[in-house]
Amino acid sequence: MSYNPEDMLNLEKRTGIKNAEVDDFLRKVNEVQAAITGMTDGTVDPDTVEIEGVETEAQKAKKEEERKKRRAEREERDCLKKVAQKKEEKERWWRGADLFREAVDIDSDDEGEVDIMSKAETERRALQARYSSDYSRWNTEIVDDPASQAERASREAEEEKKANDEFEKNNPDFCNDFKKDAAKRAETQKKQKETCDALRLKGNRYFKAKRFTEALGFYMDSLKEKPYMINTLTNVIQVHIKLRQWQDALEFADRAVYLNPANAKAHDRRSAALVGLGRLAEALSEARQAAELAPEDEFVAKNVKKIEADIQDQKLEAAVLSESNATKPAAPPPPGTTKSMPVAPPPAGDVAVAAVGGEGKASSPTSVNATSALDDKALVESAGPAKVGAEAEVGAPHSSSNTSSRGLK
Repeated sequence: MSYNPEDMLNLEKRTGIKNAEVDDFLRKVNEVQAAITGMTDGTVDPDTVEIEGVETEAQKAKKEEERKKRRAEREERDCLKKVAQKKEEKERWWRGADLFREAVDIDSDDEGEVDIMSKAETERRALQARYSSDYSRWNTEIVDDPASQAERASREAEEEKKANDEFEKNNPDFCNDFKKDAAKRAETQKKQKETCDALRLKGNRYFKAKRFTEALGFYMDSLKEKPYMINTLTNVIQVHIKLRQWQDALEFADRAVYLNPANAKAHDRRSAALVGLGRLAEALSEARQAAELAPEDEFVAKNVKKIEADIQDQKLEAAVLSESNATKPAAPPPPGTTKSMPVAPPPAGDVAVAAVGGEGKASSPTSVNATSALDDKALVESAGPAKVGAEAEVGAPHSSSNTSSRGLK
């Protein structure tokens, strides 16, 4: 192997460092050295010197300002995105709720979804149909005894089974696909229900730990799986109430009441949301509905009494303020605005005589000014009660002795 001196002199080949990088490093060293020399001899101000790679205070401030600006813009975009998502979710939910109420009739309890038509309503409609004035129905055989009804139900079930067997025989592919699809949908719904319940229960644990924001997140994830669960909706209402988000609490309370008007918990929490918004009359109506639906619930009954007391206090406060405004006297004029009334000079030849000690003396300018001042004082006193001294000048408000402090907050 031959020795090549040029390879030894080639720094880039020996070390892997490019010549441009070495030149850039030397340039920076020279700039730093020049800055140090300038600051030493006083030709360079340390506060204004700029060295590449070393930020000045002005550069740091500018960079921080730009960072804050970018963060504010990002937060604004996120806020607008959340508002748009909330609006979209609300519209989508209400569209689904309309379809749900029209098309679905399932079991109702606090642990499930909504029963659209109650048993009493079903019986009422059946009775109405039976005794309607449709005379064409009179030719229809009406059998009320249990044995006949059971026989008729058995006959109808047998006929339906024969029809189904015949249909399956004639359409095997369609029926097989339908059965597979039904089984698949049932499995999907089962998984959704399990996921929904797991998320809701996890939200309950966070709620009990008073971590309301995290609990709300789990409840909303649960609603993504099954949006029309009454118990999850009422939990969401309660979280918004704890977070004092009254408008959101009212929105979800409206949803719960819309799905199940007979749910006392939904009416009670809707009442709490209305109280938070200051709409006491509506809150009282909702609380009374909750009390009618749950007469044994002591908490609901206490809530009704509390809202009634708040309304009475509000009315009393308004009456007291109205009475205070009606009896409040006019405020005296500000200092410096009261001027002496001009006094006309006496007619020529007339002399004001003061009967003091039997001697008649001409009235001097001083006596005229004193008379004017007395007239001004009488004028101010006739306008209303006023205090003497500095308090009269600033116009202290008159306090009525009939003012009551009850109900004032």
